[in-house]
Amino acid sequence: MRCATLAFRCVKHQLGLPLIRFASTSSSVVTKLAYDKYVDEYDYGPELTVPLVMVHGLFGHKENWRSLAKALQQRLGNTVFTLDLRNHDGDDILFDILRHPSAAEIGYDCSESSHRNTSLIFIFEAVENQMYCLGDSPWTESMSYEEMANDVKHFLDEVVPAETDGRHTRVHLLGHSMGGKTAMQVALAKGAEQRLESLIVEDIAPKPYDTASHHNFPKYIETMKKASLTGSRGEISLYLSQIVHDVPTRQFLLTNLERTDSGYKWKFNLNALLANMEHICGFNMPKNAVFQRKCLFISGSLSTYVVPEEYPTILERFPKAEFSVIEGASHWIHADKPYPFMEKVVEFIESV
Repeated sequence: MRCATLAFRCVKHQLGLPLIRFASTSSSVVTKLAYDKYVDEYDYGPELTVPLVMVHGLFGHKENWRSLAKALQQRLGNTVFTLDLRNHDGDDILFDILRHPSAAEIGYDCSESSHRNTSLIFIFEAVENQMYCLGDSPWTESMSYEEMANDVKHFLDEVVPAETDGRHTRVHLLGHSMGGKTAMQVALAKGAEQRLESLIVEDIAPKPYDTASHHNFPKYIETMKKASLTGSRGEISLYLSQIVHDVPTRQFLLTNLERTDSGYKWKFNLNALLANMEHICGFNMPKNAVFQRKCLFISGSLSTYVVPEEYPTILERFPKAEFSVIEGASHWIHADKPYPFMEKVVEFIESV
């Protein structure tokens, strides 16, 4: 039995930039980020409710949030934005909802879409689990957290007010992993309390992480660079399996493949990611900076990225932080346990 449909507009922005480019590496130059905007066309609530901005982690893209962003928009009745960070690009890929049972648990899938240059109209039904997506955040040679935070700050300062007709100048900012560090950098920057209503950080702490003990990311990148892209997706997956043993992680990486005339190409900037891995694993907080608004730090019980012993250190910089552990979740909480994750985010935002 088909469920009732709901008309949504998901506006896809390309910002007039070419699909592949190298921008200046100067930290003073802001990269304009591609984004999707989720809003119910028949609900005037978003005019009154603070928007939510969601930022992906390493190897991710804004489409990772798609099902969750739709569900959160319906629950919160606000406008939801999802961003593509620099050197991460999800344009023109057919994105499969990898963890189909989890997506179905939320109950939001896309059955039809009208593929246009600047917008897509989605009709949601719990029938299909594939959808098209666009995005074109620029490639750059550098990607320090200061630079990525400046990109996000530009989005908050310029795009959010424009997209909400000047009704909103503050947002709830949610970031996962690398996106969580970027969000914390925004929160600790000058003017943060004029930009942010609250901060939500998914499974990352404000600290450097040792590459050897916490990440196989450099090995993943080297393997992706060496993979022959002239074969099938299955053949590419088989090659990656030599290093990327976890099937969901491997499938996640494969969402960044784009078909070409000769096979495939990777949609993220592997050279830049590898060159900046020390920056990505590291984290230098602005000296003496403190964020005084409410924060939620969500961690997975199966993850080692955030442990209770680190809570006092987090509270030094985020004194109004709350902590929540989602049972049975790994580092990708929103993918492993989407419904508990969504409930916790909604509960927190409604309490702010």
